[in-house]
Amino acid sequence: MVTVGLQPTGRAWARLVAEGSGCRKCPIAGRASKHVFGRGSLSAKAMFVGYGPGLSEDVLGVPFVGPAGKCLDAAVKEAFRLHSRNPSVFFTNLLRCRPCDLLGGPNRDPVPDEIDNCWPLLTRTLEIVNPAVVFLLGQVTHYEFGERWLRSETTASPVAIVEVAHPASIVRRGGVEGAAFETYVRSIFEGLEVLYCG
Repeated sequence: MVTVGLQPTGRAWARLVAEGSGCRKCPIAGRASKHVFGRGSLSAKAMFVGYGPGLSEDVLGVPFVGPAGKCLDAAVKEAFRLHSRNPSVFFTNLLRCRPCDLLGGPNRDPVPDEIDNCWPLLTRTLEIVNPAVVFLLGQVTHYEFGERWLRSETTASPVAIVEVAHPASIVRRGGVEGAAFETYVRSIFEGLEVLYCG
């Protein structure tokens, strides 16, 4: 079974969460109900990175638990099933706080300063998990991650970094029942081939 709901544990992870939970570098931290760090296995081979928590994630403190997260979970499970494998995965975001301008307001794209402030937490997450494949969810994440990754000094060394659609875009096109879902599963399946077809 794919590990999609596990809350991470371990000393290095606990230190990262304790340090990051006190961050107040950005105005969005003052509007956040919770800092949102990660979900899944700390020994995962695949990591999925979005741009920031949504409303459900802000309330629960866990990434990808709203409608987009449920769609992503279903796609990930199906992609692994097609590979006849059951590895665990890890989910996180560029930001630890929900990017919005008003308390309870709609999400917006993160701004560079917010990402820069959270970048050390993301690189430490990558070092702790050390996934073989990093899936970047959506164009914003792909661009912002790529810009910083090239300048990053980290011990993490993924074999592949793959851009796929953000699951929110699949939800807008009918979710798991829509025609776009099968294509979404296929894109994740193909990204996993570096693990299983090498």
